[in-house]
Amino acid sequence: MIKINIQKGLKIEGEQKTLSIDMEINSGEFIVIYGKSGAGKTTFLRMLAGLTIPDKGIIEYNKKVWFDSSTKQDRSIINRAIGFVFQDQALFPNMTVLQNLKYAAGKNQDHDYLHYLLQISELQKMGNRYPNSLSGGQKQRVAIIRALARKPKLLLLDEPFSFLDTAMQNQLKVELNKIHDRFNLTTLLVSHSPADIEGNADRYIEIKNGENKERKKQQNAGYSQEAVILDIQETASFLLLQLTSNTKTIQLPIDKNVESQFCIGMKVKVYIQGSNISVIPNQS
Repeated sequence: MIKINIQKGLKIEGEQKTLSIDMEINSGEFIVIYGKSGAGKTTFLRMLAGLTIPDKGIIEYNKKVWFDSSTKQDRSIINRAIGFVFQDQALFPNMTVLQNLKYAAGKNQDHDYLHYLLQISELQKMGNRYPNSLSGGQKQRVAIIRALARKPKLLLLDEPFSFLDTAMQNQLKVELNKIHDRFNLTTLLVSHSPADIEGNADRYIEIKNGENKERKKQQNAGYSQEAVILDIQETASFLLLQLTSNTKTIQLPIDKNVESQFCIGMKVKVYIQGSNISVIPNQS
């Protein structure tokens, strides 16, 4: 469990205010932190990571003090068991993908584990490539697995889907949720909108007027629409269906275990509730 009660003076929405965060995070939770631009979301992540020093307060991780202003304790980011994915990816351009992972892993490198990260992110053929030769989605995947190189227990992501098209966002959402479950992580994802991971996160915390406020998960009936399968692409971990619906073309990732149920040209129904999407053959 992480206990956080910290304050930091900063400009919020153009005015000098105090960012005050008071919350507890349970191990294994997936939490979306959202709010307007300039609300203090990134500052909160940076304080949790040890990159920005709070003015006062305390941060405890599993009863270990990470920060305490009263006793002047401030554990470094290296000693906080954190993986951080920055909004701009912050990859080293003069290092290959694998070299980026090795640098992040530090002295005690587990080479089999690093190659395993490349495999689960479908980047095993990109290990010797440099970041400037990768697509936006590939760079973001490298940034995510680089954050995992030290085998952290806490994963912090700052707007990880920015500047990506809808199809790549959907693909990364599937991969991110699998990574969260596979490594038994506690994950905090910063977003302008909770719709990024709507339906999949455990909790949604809004930062507004310098304070954090929890929003209950919204339940809605969702909706369905008919579509036709134009193409089926197989990846190592899921299928990517290309569909046409209402004259629009969309791409949806689905579980590989249902591959035999679908074929090109088949009519299907797409059921959507938040970001929970299911596709079934249209029996009508």
